[in-house]
Amino acid sequence: MMRDGEECTCGEKFVDSEVYQYHLPCKGPRPVNPKLGRPRVELAGLKFGKLTVIEFRRHPTLRSDSFWLCSCECGGTIVTSGHRLKIGRTVSCGCVKRSIIAKLLKDSIIHNDHGSPEYISWIAMRRRCDHKKNINYDRYGGRGIKVCERWSSYENFLSDMGRKPSNSHSIDRIDVNGDYEPCNVKWSTPKEQCNNRSNTIYVMYKGNHITLTEAIKLGGANVARNTFQGRIKAGWSVEDAVEKPVKVYNKS
Repeated sequence: MMRDGEECTCGEKFVDSEVYQYHLPCKGPRPVNPKLGRPRVELAGLKFGKLTVIEFRRHPTLRSDSFWLCSCECGGTIVTSGHRLKIGRTVSCGCVKRSIIAKLLKDSIIHNDHGSPEYISWIAMRRRCDHKKNINYDRYGGRGIKVCERWSSYENFLSDMGRKPSNSHSIDRIDVNGDYEPCNVKWSTPKEQCNNRSNTIYVMYKGNHITLTEAIKLGGANVARNTFQGRIKAGWSVEDAVEKPVKVYNKS
């Protein structure tokens, strides 16, 4: 075993023989573990999982094993024993374990969300668009209404839509002829849903574009829809059609 200051077979002096015990330029004697007195396998430059070994490092307290500084693909570093590297026990700086834990926590949250109002809305949305046996398929999937690919994942749907503002809110398409996608869907109240149906009638009442139901309420005469439509066909203005009360004839 060479000592500090001794010459290598190539003629150059050996430095820090306790750590390296060999001369790198000429590939002289192999590294020696100073504790065990046997050659230490050189790992510098080798790759183990996501780790690339940089250099040998002494452990501050443990002297019975070789420790190595490694760089990870994620940008982190770690000092670990050569034994753990060689048997595959250490394959990253810890980022792999952290990502696995994060995924398990996320999956747990999603799994525990089954049965929530948002999950039920997501399931109902997909069924009426994708399942031909669904009672509402003809009004949705049968008309070409689709759920965007991103929302095939409940996690993405919940991330885009968020929680319902209240239990009375339900999923609503802004364009009733458009698909279910982030830019065309919102949580709506029952009143907003009614106003956004494909058969909703809009009228211009006193300069405002509102639904027929709202116009009848504002008119105060409480006329029926068929009465309103009959009056419009007879040439009445919208204002007269919703404001003039219906005449009641007494039978004699």
